[in-house]
Amino acid sequence: MNRQRILSVFKGSSFVLASASFVTFSSELQAAKCPSQAPFVFREGDTLSEVLWYLGSEPVYGKRGWIEKTWALNPSQTHLRGKEIPPGTKLNIPIKECPMRGGWTLENGLLVAPYNHPKRNNAASKSDAQIAASQGQALSTAAPTASPTPKPTPTASPTPKPTPTASPTPKPTPTVPTIPEPPSTDSPSPNPAATASPAPKPTTTVKPITSPQPAVIAPPASSKQKTSKDLLKNIKESKDAFQKTNKNENEFINNLKNDSEFQIEKKQ
Repeated sequence: MNRQRILSVFKGSSFVLASASFVTFSSELQAAKCPSQAPFVFREGDTLSEVLWYLGSEPVYGKRGWIEKTWALNPSQTHLRGKEIPPGTKLNIPIKECPMRGGWTLENGLLVAPYNHPKRNNAASKSDAQIAASQGQALSTAAPTASPTPKPTPTASPTPKPTPTASPTPKPTPTVPTIPEPPSTDSPSPNPAATASPAPKPTTTVKPITSPQPAVIAPPASSKQKTSKDLLKNIKESKDAFQKTNKNENEFINNLKNDSEFQIEKKQ
């Protein structure tokens, strides 16, 4: 079945659409269930003209498939024409054929460039022979992504423990005993009373000073009446002192109430 391929030529900031040759798609390609469009994620360093060249104006790598037409810019993305495209920018690409035919893969709905893409520095690049050998495989299977070779984890060498150096034990210095000189016979005999050690002074134990407890003196039987009078007198004096204190407090409160500042605060 013949399909017309529309080429998109990048010229300045405008697109020139021109008709091109027809491309024959085999029944095998038509039977493949490919999405009608998939977003293309621009990578760092890709420009709009380079992406158009890789996807539209030339066949995809290996000449095993064609993209029917290049993607159309969204109205909100026209400012990207001819400029560096920020990494991660997504644009819809209408795809006629499975991108796996040309080495392109779909990963999580994103169109990923082939392994031998010059912009992709992938160590496991897919050669043309490998792409040709993979033609017999099912078209719906995506090209396997190269698993990164695991880096060998460096084994930490055990740090050598420092051998403790035994400190030499110091040798004891021999003590020379001092021999007392014998008393000379010429010297007078010492006075035993003078050399006698003084008698030790008796140590006085300091008793803690305790506050003297008032002695409770029982009043004599004859002075019971006098003591009762004294108690009554003390009670009366205490009562008078309490009343005087209470009177002073009442006067203070009354003076405070009559104070002008207190009245102002009370009104507020």
